[in-house]
Amino acid sequence: MNQITLTAVVRSEQGSGAAGRLRRAGKIPAIVKRATGEQTLITLDAHEYEMSMRKQTATSEIALDLAGAQISVTIYEVQHDVITGEVTHVDFGEISK
Repeated sequence: MNQITLTAVVRSEQGSGAAGRLRRAGKIPAIVKRATGEQTLITLDAHEYEMSMRKQTATSEIALDLAGAQISVTIYEVQHDVITGEVTHVDFGEISK
């Protein structure tokens, strides 16, 4: 199985208005639930995410490049738009090692 690597950017804005602006800009709002119990708000490039996850059939370990640090995560939940089917939000969980 190939290792998936996604590039993420930390974001400071939260809420539905900020999420809508990100989606219109071609980004996906997401969150990483850290092993320490904290949550980090992040943004993913929608095209990169779709291309990386296109042929994935099972949940696998993902390397998340967050500000130069590699974090091993798995996907907890993916939310889709009901009409278009586009990804609107992703929840990641950090894998503690």
